[in-house]
Amino acid sequence: MSDVRRKYEALRDENERLARVAERDMLNSELSSDERRDAMERAKVHWQLSRNAADTVVNAADAHPIQFRGRRKLTEKADRARFECLWRIYQQTGLTRRHDLAHTAWKDAEAKSLFPSEDRIYKALTPKMFDRIRKRSG
Repeated sequence: MSDVRRKYEALRDENERLARVAERDMLNSELSSDERRDAMERAKVHWQLSRNAADTVVNAADAHPIQFRGRRKLTEKADRARFECLWRIYQQTGLTRRHDLAHTAWKDAEAKSLFPSEDRIYKALTPKMFDRIRKRSG
């Protein structure tokens, strides 16, 4: 959480507290009608300020969403195993189309243990990965 977000959340909480105090003053029968009217205006202003601070917190999160910008590389064991499996099937078959390789791989027992469906094999076989498989073979 950023410092700005913390500050605006604290500002929201403080304005809500002040609005509640002003609402209590507004209901206090010991005060004059002018003082109660002033308390009502104070409560209104503090609720508006509280809402503005809350909106700022929400909009700041929307304006600056956390994005994953790094490119995934084959570093995990499961990813490496999937790549090796597809490379082995490519070596055995020599297929030159991604769709054909995905269809053939789905018939392989090892590929079925690594991928949940034929569609996932095809999605994993991005053009970039397919080029890596072909270049490794060549």
